[in-house]
Amino acid sequence: MIFARECFLGGGLVVAAGLWYVFRREPFGKYWSISLHASAHRGTTYVFGVALLIATALWAVYFKEWLIPRYAYGLAMQAALGMALVCLGLLAVIPHYEEKWQGRVHVLASWVMVGLMPVILLLHALDNWGSVGGYVAVLSMVADGVLLGIFWGVKGMHERFALLQSLYIGIFFLCLGVFGYV
Repeated sequence: MIFARECFLGGGLVVAAGLWYVFRREPFGKYWSISLHASAHRGTTYVFGVALLIATALWAVYFKEWLIPRYAYGLAMQAALGMALVCLGLLAVIPHYEEKWQGRVHVLASWVMVGLMPVILLLHALDNWGSVGGYVAVLSMVADGVLLGIFWGVKGMHERFALLQSLYIGIFFLCLGVFGYV
């Protein structure tokens, strides 16, 4: 059981290593999204894709063997977590090439993931209201909502999409860590 819990951290470390490689080649902010940074070169495309695929497998173990049994999540949460893993897998194997079919599929999977993140947080908050994890989930939904509001409502934020995207994803995965470790 302990190994399953540590798969969350392992996945995070693998993605961090992949991002480190990507941002050594292309400085953060050069492209408007993390995915475009990763697909800028053949090497960064492969390294980041493999890193995200390995992390997705590790997070699948974390979800199935640790998080779901720990909270006895119902079918809705299990389905949402499963869909998130499918989206992450698609994001890993289909690079974001603008003006190509891969770019359209990648962007679609990304936006499905953007929608799933608050749903997962909401389902956790509803199932665990009154706990630290429940309150963290609500605060994180508010923070992600503010980030989306800034992105859609403030002029010029599309140029800062990579930063907002990083914060949005970071908040979500921080919550998943809190759920598993607190």
